[in-house]
Amino acid sequence: MASILKIGENWRVQVRRTDRPKVTKTFARLEDAEAWAKRYETHGKGMTLPEEVLQLPRVSVEDLCGVYFLFKETACIYVGQSLNVHARVREHKHKKRIAFDEYAWIPVPAALLDSVEGRYIAMLRPEFNSKQNLSATFLQRPLTKDIKVR
Repeated sequence: MASILKIGENWRVQVRRTDRPKVTKTFARLEDAEAWAKRYETHGKGMTLPEEVLQLPRVSVEDLCGVYFLFKETACIYVGQSLNVHARVREHKHKKRIAFDEYAWIPVPAALLDSVEGRYIAMLRPEFNSKQNLSATFLQRPLTKDIKVR
C-alpha cells in the first residue's frame, strides 16, 4: 500500500512491502504522485521501463568473463584474466600499481582463461607480465588440451 505525504511544496510517495525494500519517490504535483503510486502497485515491482531501456542488449554475468589488455599510449603493458573483467580493471585503476590509459578485452569461457591469457602474454610480452616465467609453449599447444572433460 502506498502512502502520500505533503513535504513542503512536494508530494512524497512511499511504498512498503514485506517482500521488497521500501521505495520512495517525490513529485511536484499530487496527480503525478497518485498516478505513480497506482502504477507501482499495479505492476508490483515498479514502473514500466522506458522503451529505450527495454531495447538495450542484455549481458549475463558469464559474459563478463575474459582476457583483458591494459594499454599505455599505444603499447600493451599488461595482459590479465578475470571472471568479471570490468570489476578487475576498476581494481587495477584504483590500486594504481600499473599506470594505463585504456583497456580492451575479449570474452573467453572460464575453462580457457589460463590458456588464452598465457598465449597472449607469450606473444605480446607485456612489460608488467615480465616477472611471470612463461615460455612459447603456450603458442604451440592447442587450446583443447587445456580443457579437462569430466
